[in-house]
Amino acid sequence: GFRVIQAPSAAVALTRCNREHPSVVVTDVIVPGMHGTDIARALRACSRPPGPFIIGLIERCFDTGTEAAEAMLFDRLLNEPVPCDVLVRDIREARERRTRRRRWTPHDSRLRLA
Repeated sequence: GFRVIQAPSAAVALTRCNREHPSVVVTDVIVPGMHGTDIARALRACSRPPGPFIIGLIERCFDTGTEAAEAMLFDRLLNEPVPCDVLVRDIREARERRTRRRRWTPHDSRLRLA
């Protein structure tokens, strides 16, 4: 039930994200040519608010806690390999959370449901 866009490199992925504005991005944290933290930083810089929910895939030996994810500019970290049902569940939860999140809009001093 998802539209999936794939990219052969980080540079192509960032170009596609800038053009397509996905609601969720799933990426390896360590990719050839660019570190995942740099990808997350670039996604946050060029995205329209609220920006994509960014899930980083990382080796099992690394911490996947919320603080670790936020320190690396990700919304969530998952250990690889990720069972398909876990990935789908996390993506659905991320999309639901995104639709319920309150955000401030520069055109209005009130909080609005987005």
